[in-house]
Amino acid sequence: MKSRPIYVDNTLQELTNHGTPDFPVSMDNQKLSEPGCSGVRHWHSEIQINLITSGTVIFETPADRYTLKTGEGLFINSGVLHEAMPEQEKDADKTSYICVNFLPTLISGETDHLIFRDYFKPVQDNPAMQSFALRDEPWHIQVLE
Repeated sequence: MKSRPIYVDNTLQELTNHGTPDFPVSMDNQKLSEPGCSGVRHWHSEIQINLITSGTVIFETPADRYTLKTGEGLFINSGVLHEAMPEQEKDADKTSYICVNFLPTLISGETDHLIFRDYFKPVQDNPAMQSFALRDEPWHIQVLE
């Protein structure tokens, strides 16, 4: 896995393709010392799950600021503005996380399907589900593993 710089347009939408309709998933090892991998405020249509693999990463969203240590993670819903940065800039070379992005249609089907409309869309639109830390709940640990 490689680090992938984050490029954005004038709306802060990330321009990176995170998979394709045939394979709607991407996985990167974001090293915060790499150019374009830290402090880039952006959003994307994909759901994102992060696992901190070394150091301490701060993620900021409009609703919250998360300080996450090695072994912890973060769920970020589709369309949520966010950015990641090392807790201490001097530690950027020792700070990284695995970032898994996937299109909502991977779990919901197409947007005109009942599963998307009745089950996925209410979660996607729920302000309480914009982002949340994955730490020590049993199901959090399963997701992170």
